[in-house]
Amino acid sequence: GYTLKHIKGYVNWLNQETGFSYQIPTHAQWLLAAKARTGSLDNNRNCQLNARGLVKGVRLLPVDIGQQNGWGMVNHVGNAQEFVSIGGQYQVAGGSKLTPMENCSIDTLKPYTAEEIAVTGFRVVRKVELSR
Repeated sequence: GYTLKHIKGYVNWLNQETGFSYQIPTHAQWLLAAKARTGSLDNNRNCQLNARGLVKGVRLLPVDIGQQNGWGMVNHVGNAQEFVSIGGQYQVAGGSKLTPMENCSIDTLKPYTAEEIAVTGFRVVRKVELSR
């Protein structure tokens, strides 16, 4: 339920409070983390499905429910779509509980609409500098 303005404000606050450099991930960064070397998806992801008595996508699930990918990310596909930046613009990746299962994948990317605020979340990435 946070607007992009609130999220950007949080990221700015986080940068000031910690002294580190955080940002909303670029789409390329998000894809790299979502694929986590394997690219496999949680078969039980929370996307819209109603078939043979199996109903999914009814509600958002807690952030710690689901299968972790190779880097420990949970619910990166389905449940809540996530803001990513592309060329200075923001879109949403990964699909949400409202996305039909057949369209809910790592490759799901679309423009954000304010009507989807309840199913839109975010992650942050931190710049890490390695000392030599």
